[in-house]
This record gives sequence, structure tokens and C-alpha cells, in this order.
Amino acid sequence: MRIRSNLMSLPTRLRLAMSLLLRRSRLHWGMDPWLDIRTLLHGMGRPLDRRSVVFDVGANLGQTARAVRRWLPSVDLHCYEPFPSTFRRLQAVRPRASLHQVGLSRRSGSATMDQGSTTCALGSSRMPRA
Repeated sequence: MRIRSNLMSLPTRLRLAMSLLLRRSRLHWGMDPWLDIRTLLHGMGRPLDRRSVVFDVGANLGQTARAVRRWLPSVDLHCYEPFPSTFRRLQAVRPRASLHQVGLSRRSGSATMDQGSTTCALGSSRMPRA
């Protein structure tokens, strides 16, 4: 099998992690990224615990936070959502995370964001080009 021969060239820990992934019976590799991350790190000898941190940037209504909590229940989760109305709805959902009503950027300062015409703002925040 081609996959098995390619595994032999990988470092031992990664090879063990990949073999665990190939043997999973509930979900196939690539079906749920959070399960993939948990399984891969566990196989590499780096299990996720409360010292592990996940940042949900643009948390919206907590969809990703719910998935993180399902598959990575012990991580320290931080959700960032800049829009006031969406942030209030995120607070109402209570995703068991630290909530921050700010946007993240590579530069400090302030910027104008356009929420668009929807209340959900999925992928619709845009900043004008400078």
C-alpha cells in the first residue's frame, strides 16, 4: 500500500500518529478538523489540556467554539468578535470561553469594518483598501 510505504520515511512520533489516524473507525481523516488535531497531537505524545490555547478569531455566534468544546474540551478557548450586536448574541450562547469584543490585526490601531447587510456577518466583514 502506497500510504504505508510513505509512512516509513516519517519521524517515529509522526508515523505513530498517522497510523492512529488511519485506524480510526468513527470518522475518517479530514471529516472533522478538531478531531484530527486532537488525534494527531495525542499520537505525537502532546495531548491537549488546559495549558493548550485556541483562538477563535471572528467568533460570530460561537459555531467554531462549540466544535472546539466538543472535541477539545480541556483547552483554554478565547473568542474574538468585534461587532457589538454579534458579540451580544455570542454572549447569550455562552460557549464556555473567554470572550473579547475586539478584532485582531497584525497592526495596532483602529479600523472601520463593514458588517454588511446580514446580521450573521459570515465572511462579510470588509475593510476598505488603503
